Amino acid sequence: MIGTLHKLRCQGCGASVPVREGERFVDCTYCGSRQEVVIPESQTAELSARCGELETREELRRLDAEWQKYLRSVSVTLPSGEIQPPGATVRVEGFMVGIMAALFGAFTLLKYSIWWVLVVIPVIGTIAAWFFITAGMKRERAFNAELKSYHAKRKELVKRLGDREEAFP
Repeated sequence: MIGTLHKLRCQGCGASVPVREGERFVDCTYCGSRQEVVIPESQTAELSARCGELETREELRRLDAEWQKYLRSVSVTLPSGEIQPPGATVRVEGFMVGIMAALFGAFTLLKYSIWWVLVVIPVIGTIAAWFFITAGMKRERAFNAELKSYHAKRKELVKRLGDREEAFP
């Protein structure tokens, strides 16, 4: 494919010389003189800036795709289809799991002794609730740290692009 990078005139005869993309030297088809293809500095700077912008846009696209993948991996999808990231609800869920464990244990062990119900089961329920609540809080803290990091990287890339219309998802 022949493409014109810029207008090149033969130094020997003045004819227009076609330049193939990526060629460093060309031969004039009329007089046969060999010439070096030199891209004007203004055009080089423009191409360099455009390449940098494309690389930054690709980096931004990749960052957003990685974030969406991470978000799906740590979130719960509700029946409505809405994605719910780790948050304060995990503390409530942990408390509910602890209560359920205590009630299940109470009904199961009630036939053995009332002491199981009064002493051991509340302890088991408390331990289960503590475990689930702290695990949920760790997930929430890790998620918030990732979210903060994602927004900082995204803000830096958008600033590098200089786009004011680029919105945060």
